[in-house]
Amino acid sequence: HIAKSTANMLMLTQALLLSTAAATEVTCTDKYDSTHLSEAVDAAMMELQGAKGWFTTLKTSTGYHNAQSVNSCTPGPQWVYPSAADAKGLLKRVLETGELKVAGVQWTKGEQADYITDPLNPTGFWPEYLKEIVQKLSDNYGMAIKLTRVYYTTSNGVGASAKVGHAVANGDDDMSEPYYYLGGAHDGKPRIESMAFSCITAGLESFFFTKAS
Repeated sequence: HIAKSTANMLMLTQALLLSTAAATEVTCTDKYDSTHLSEAVDAAMMELQGAKGWFTTLKTSTGYHNAQSVNSCTPGPQWVYPSAADAKGLLKRVLETGELKVAGVQWTKGEQADYITDPLNPTGFWPEYLKEIVQKLSDNYGMAIKLTRVYYTTSNGVGASAKVGHAVANGDDDMSEPYYYLGGAHDGKPRIESMAFSCITAGLESFFFTKAS
């Protein structure tokens, strides 16, 4: 038991994971190209993050006050949704099917998220964050885009998060949930080098404790 301690803060940044711009050998038409989908998601995120008070309202409404607004991208007119007529790769698939397939795992932790009680309608900060991103996509493209969550579990020695990375990298799913740490790894390589990723969704204040002097 430590009666008194000194808390130090470590900021962990989180984002959506996507496949690299070309998941397979580059051709003129790569159905797994994530470039346009990444641009659309980033445009939606910047529209949200650029709205005064949006992030604070999201934290307050979900009760997750530990989330911090950390911006790797600056909201502004430079963030443009690719046109539906010119959509390529994964974005074209999303617009043609009206469905955005998102890979993740089932977990629950306070106000952050509850993906277990009702997997089809999870609650908390992260589910609400993604819900609002998808709503912006729907509004921009003038169509209802259905958010379909695909959950992975650990089996045969392969971890659930590793399966999420594979599903995204292979183009089986369009992208990951928004809570993945950029500092993680994919197949033994840093995620930041082996996968594409969105603008940072949020930062998390994590603390470690040391004995008081």
